[in-house]
Amino acid sequence: MRHMLGFKDLIWTFDELERLKEHFLSPGKSILLECKYCEKGFCVSCIDIVKHECQKSDDCRKRKRDELEESMKYLSKANEYTPDYNVANFYMGNLYMKIQDYELAVKSYEKGLGSSFKNGNYKILYLLGSSYQRLGNLDMARQLFEYSLENKGSYTKAHFALANVLYAQHNHDEAEKNLLEIIDSNPSYIKAYELLVNLFLDTKDYNKAREYSLMGIEVNSNSYLLHSQLAFLDNEIKDYSKAIENANNALSLKRNYGPALIALATANVYLCNLVAAEDAFKRAKKYDRRQVSQLEEWAREHNKTVCK
Repeated sequence: MRHMLGFKDLIWTFDELERLKEHFLSPGKSILLECKYCEKGFCVSCIDIVKHECQKSDDCRKRKRDELEESMKYLSKANEYTPDYNVANFYMGNLYMKIQDYELAVKSYEKGLGSSFKNGNYKILYLLGSSYQRLGNLDMARQLFEYSLENKGSYTKAHFALANVLYAQHNHDEAEKNLLEIIDSNPSYIKAYELLVNLFLDTKDYNKAREYSLMGIEVNSNSYLLHSQLAFLDNEIKDYSKAIENANNALSLKRNYGPALIALATANVYLCNLVAAEDAFKRAKKYDRRQVSQLEEWAREHNKTVCK
């Protein structure tokens, strides 16, 4: 005996339903997103996304891959029977993004959005733009983020993504404008402060970089990036003791964070703390061996001429 689930022409046998039950009710699976068939209080859907959190072990990664493949199988079957069912295409796109196959993610999202995708769901437009961004097509990503914001102007993720693309395209004025708009409308969005500080460092506007670093830390003191940027700025004004303090603040939040280690090593070189500098340089090599090697050469010359 076969039963209809609610998709047009999508039919499952009871054996298939039992496999669906086992799949969707096993530990680590997400809440069902689309309920299409119910029997004795149990609802099953062939559309779902795996949400499984576990430690980064080989066994865990294999289990996670298996679960993604299982979800992909059910979504593929949904697409096979109902190719015009948009939700299935959207969830397929999400799964492709999880496995970092951005070309297939683009195809799935675009298929789900259809020809008039400009007026589509703002979240899907954002995800499609993110896929194009990962593929290096920044112009297309920018256009899609703008479409997303046209449909929901308060969607901060799309607003920040647009600013990030503008920054990557070296359109600093527009990127700054968008980041300031985000901070004005959503003052707790720490990523906006972090990108804005990077922008000011690129343009060597160190006063503004320090101003927004301090503002961001007031909002979220756990931003290791902003503490690290402050350490860099402290080195620039030769406040080496303060640079060491801010670098250590960053490292207390993210151990072995490369930029913080480099700032820490640099400050210790200037203070002729040779052992501390050497230790920081050694730890920083995992971040950027070439840059650290160049800095070590500079440190040796500095020690010969200054640290006597």
